Amino acid sequence: MWQTGAVSARQYESVAHQLRELIKQAGLVPGDRLPSERKLAERLGVSRTSVRQALTLMRAIGAVEPRQGDGIYLRRQIGDLNDGVSFARAGELQEHQPAAVMEAREGLEIQLARLAARRRAPHDLEVMRQALDGMARAIAVSQDVGEFDKRFHEQIARSADSPLLQELIGQLAEMIARTRMISLGRPGRAERSLAGHRRILEAIEQRDEDGAAEAMREHLMFVSFRS
Repeated sequence: MWQTGAVSARQYESVAHQLRELIKQAGLVPGDRLPSERKLAERLGVSRTSVRQALTLMRAIGAVEPRQGDGIYLRRQIGDLNDGVSFARAGELQEHQPAAVMEAREGLEIQLARLAARRRAPHDLEVMRQALDGMARAIAVSQDVGEFDKRFHEQIARSADSPLLQELIGQLAEMIARTRMISLGRPGRAERSLAGHRRILEAIEQRDEDGAAEAMREHLMFVSFRS
């Protein structure tokens, strides 16, 4: 049976612990689907944003995984003694790692956007459009947009046709994925991120190198944890 619980000041971590207990009480096993964010929020008496942040922590330690259009699934057994430590560590990453990751992204992705505007092919533009269309559809039905965000940025890197820069940004992939989950889980971020993506794509379509670089800079400044 699902029960409600109190929420502490560090809400996302507290809710993550509560979700862990709910999963244990319900007897869910790896491969089972969790209730929707709305239902979890109602049962815990917290906001959907708090639930989304808690699920981000659980995803960061590999406990759950989203499946596009099909909800959140339990990935590994809940109840390990180390879960509390893992949640705390994931919380630390939310607070300390993102700024450093964003600094690295700015150094790489602004130049990648500039080069993509110079070197992109028609197929590159089509892949980017498809990613943004998917992002818009996901936003419309309140689904996770992270995969589409990832596809868009990865296609820019491929379009730049710069193997070394692409290799360097690829080395940050895991850290970028972690910060992406946190950023896009914040209210209004997905919609504004999509708008930023569209400005980047428009500049790349027009082969406007300076415009693409500036649009990427503005986008990264918005999604960074300094904003």
